[in-house]
Amino acid sequence: MAQVSVEDLLAQASALRNNIDYLQRLANDVADALASIASAKEAINALKNVSGDALIAADKRGNLMLKLGSIDSSKVLVHLGLNYYAEVTSEKAEDILTKREQELKAALERINNELAKNVQAYNEITSILQSIEEEARRAAAQQKR
Repeated sequence: MAQVSVEDLLAQASALRNNIDYLQRLANDVADALASIASAKEAINALKNVSGDALIAADKRGNLMLKLGSIDSSKVLVHLGLNYYAEVTSEKAEDILTKREQELKAALERINNELAKNVQAYNEITSILQSIEEEARRAAAQQKR
């Protein structure tokens, strides 16, 4: 059985902690992107029911509302990536957004799986380090006797 030094365990724990932090930020970013897609799909559905003037929120929290005149809801601009947009029908936009939503959900699942593995490994290492620390305290207490 190979021996691992306490310093190596501490380095592994630190690397895992950094990876966990990164994966948590990444998961939050993907969750935010999913919420944004859901919001876009809701906007498409809301536009289908608009006749005449419409109030549109200019930000996520509705701090600024835009009053728009007659809106042609048959065509919308959808983001394709890399700052490219396409003018498509509302139905095609929903299809594009649904596909992107599915891709993001799959990515979020992979991220969460990787995060769970990292958290488990981190917990195992911290448990080992705690056991080593406890054993060192016991040994120091016995030496004082």
